[in-house]
Amino acid sequence: MSAFPREYCDLCRLPESKETLYARYQIILRQREQAYKRVEEAKATAAYMDDKVQHYAQILDGLIPDDSNPRN
Repeated sequence: MSAFPREYCDLCRLPESKETLYARYQIILRQREQAYKRVEEAKATAAYMDDKVQHYAQILDGLIPDDSNPRN
């Protein structure tokens, strides 16, 4: 995934104006929103993996039975 959409690059090639500046600003705002969404998704994934690590550690320590293997 590229950092900026083609539309942004196209706007950079146009003569500078308040309209093109505002359009580029809007693109940057959208990109930032998408980046924050990806950060939240990554945090959720990391939290899920933390839970899995803790679960497996408890199994390995003999604190709980191995319920993670469907054949058990």
